Amino acid sequence: MKKAGFSALFLGFCFMLFGQEVITDFAADKGSPIVQKGDFLVQGSVLVKYIGAGGAVVIPTDLEITEIGPNAFGNTSVQSAVIPQGVAKIAGYAFTNCPQLTAVTIPDSVTDMGDGAFSKCAQLRSVNIPLGVAAIGESIFSDCTALSNITVDSYNRFYTAIDGVLFTYDRTVLITYPAGKTDAQYAVPKGVTEIKQNAFSSNVNLIEVEFPEGLTIIGDRAFYNCKGLGALTIPSSVASIGDRAFNRCSGLTALTIPAGLKRIGSSAFDGCTNLVTIQLTRTTEYGANAFRNVPAQLPYIQ
Repeated sequence: MKKAGFSALFLGFCFMLFGQEVITDFAADKGSPIVQKGDFLVQGSVLVKYIGAGGAVVIPTDLEITEIGPNAFGNTSVQSAVIPQGVAKIAGYAFTNCPQLTAVTIPDSVTDMGDGAFSKCAQLRSVNIPLGVAAIGESIFSDCTALSNITVDSYNRFYTAIDGVLFTYDRTVLITYPAGKTDAQYAVPKGVTEIKQNAFSSNVNLIEVEFPEGLTIIGDRAFYNCKGLGALTIPSSVASIGDRAFNRCSGLTALTIPAGLKRIGSSAFDGCTNLVTIQLTRTTEYGANAFRNVPAQLPYIQ
């Protein structure tokens, strides 16, 4: 019988500790061995997993990493993280579900921040996007319920922040309105044409949001679980409301949808349990369960 080699045994041990998804990432580049360096597992120039006890973590520069891999710090007890200069990529979900993470230092060398990279970090309060970042993934700060302020380096030419809200540099796409902002009212700036997925999700303080004419897309889960929202008027320029866009907005009482709106996504208003008045036209298509658990009838207007 052929005996298993060290690498196979090591991967099996890691599988028991970290699960199949992480092992798949570990094994993706078979030409590079996985090496433990202190509290970190490193494969080539990629930090694939943090295995320390948590607390304040400073990633050593002598690891010579250029990427923090998928889920590398996910589900850990890290309270703060300092990422060293030289790291170019923070992969998707790299810090997801770090419930004690309050602060992260991101160097100017970072150019790419993946989907959900800091999602579900319930104690993260503020973030600075450095000058080098040229790509930010979807839902990067979703469910960061304490996040109240996002800043962007003034020399960054891809993104900007206005009053703590994250936009593309040209201010046409609203990426993140922090869930921890305490304002009761917000007017989306003129010129914004798209609100990204999860942009406002889980902000329970907003009571009123004013949309500008020219807005065309409200993304998936854009206002998911915004329980404080009251009456809502969608401008005539909006063509699409994404899946679960206003799901669980239990404070919503009235809704006016313009004739020009082409599609309302699946479960878009599901769980809006106080929505008693809806006005929309017969030409508006809507997905499965778009108005499930809504007390209002659908009195079409012509």
